[in-house]
Amino acid sequence: MANADCIDDNRKIEISKRIRQCREKSSIKMIEMAGILELGYEQYRRIEHGDVLVKTEHLIAMASIFKVSTDYLLFGTEMGISDQRLYDIINKMTNADRVKLKKALEAIYT
Repeated sequence: MANADCIDDNRKIEISKRIRQCREKSSIKMIEMAGILELGYEQYRRIEHGDVLVKTEHLIAMASIFKVSTDYLLFGTEMGISDQRLYDIINKMTNADRVKLKKALEAIYT
């Protein structure tokens, strides 16, 4: 289990601190967050205290709720752009700019 070695107790605590900071910044109470994620309060409390590692499905939901990337929650850095941020940028573009963006992306990725 090589991957298990990568997530030690210190890493779990760092992740849990970022989750707690994001939750507090969003003015969401722990009990509310547990409900949003459809978790019991004790289950959520254990995530936020670093007792257990957050499941992928909950991590993705939290990133969306807090409007941060999963990279930020896991590593403390914005290595990428969150889907919501990307959506916001594209949504503010004119139709002509969207067409240009589509052509540019097609040129790069096809």
